[in-house]
Amino acid sequence: MSKPNDAVEFTKTTLKVNESFGDDQNDWKIIYDEIKLRTEIDDIHKRSYSVKDGDVCRRSVPDLMIVGVGKSGTRELLDFMSIHPKIVSKKNPYQIDSEYFVGGNSYEKVKRQMPCKYSDQVNVLKADSFLTKETKPKELFNLNPNMKIIAIMREPIARLKSHLSYQPDALKSRPAVETTGHFIKFITDTNGSKKYDFMLNMSTYDVGLERYLKFFRRDQILVIESTEFMKNPIKILQKVENLLEIEHFDWNKYFVMNTEKTFYCIRKTEVVEKAMVCYESNRGRKHPIENIDAEHMERLREYFKPHNDNLFRLIGRRFNW
Repeated sequence: MSKPNDAVEFTKTTLKVNESFGDDQNDWKIIYDEIKLRTEIDDIHKRSYSVKDGDVCRRSVPDLMIVGVGKSGTRELLDFMSIHPKIVSKKNPYQIDSEYFVGGNSYEKVKRQMPCKYSDQVNVLKADSFLTKETKPKELFNLNPNMKIIAIMREPIARLKSHLSYQPDALKSRPAVETTGHFIKFITDTNGSKKYDFMLNMSTYDVGLERYLKFFRRDQILVIESTEFMKNPIKILQKVENLLEIEHFDWNKYFVMNTEKTFYCIRKTEVVEKAMVCYESNRGRKHPIENIDAEHMERLREYFKPHNDNLFRLIGRRFNW
């Protein structure tokens, strides 16, 4: 087993439609339904796993935490990795209340919320905001010092835009801010007022990563760039396998590019027809604040640049941000 580290390089994996189905998607059935997508993922997972004789399914605290960052693809990452027969993930709901991790009885509180797993499986939980919550690294370490950590990160300004477009109601309580465009102007004019750190600080990834490095070894932490994951999920999922030190899975059988929407879907394997199941068709919706004027875009870049540079120093690589 190679060393679990996000710097491991893999042979380039070409993702394409299974040759037996052909590359022309004109006669493919495309199903935009997140419930059916997750049902298909669960079915693949169950078909691929065999319980060992005498093994018992038991609950435990997480072996792996996806600690964020929201609006960077945490949901897709958790869903896609759940195809693997050795990975069991918390769903319905996906997350656990932050308060469960606090206090002397946190171990039992969190364990009761997790799905059971067999002895050769690992279980996974996601918490979109844990990278930026100051107390969480210590709480997670106390819960399980051998826990593996994943943070998926998106270019900071793009993540902020997505956050704002997804939660427009969050602006209503902000004085003198009526639209998302005004909000961008306001935070840049006030040079990142701490009143808005819940929005801004979710994109200052280095601050959170430094906190985690105080408790967890570097080889326990995998940093994923959001665009790299969306363009080549198999390559990233192989890195997850190495981090967790579990066997490699034949991901190629199940991923197919939806050329209409240019994102990956899950191919239905138990039907004769050419069919794929995808997230809802509005995925990748246009942000209402695409046209930020050049002056305020530059202020945002200046605000995030030192944080980005420090992040690249911490992980030993640069993203194309």
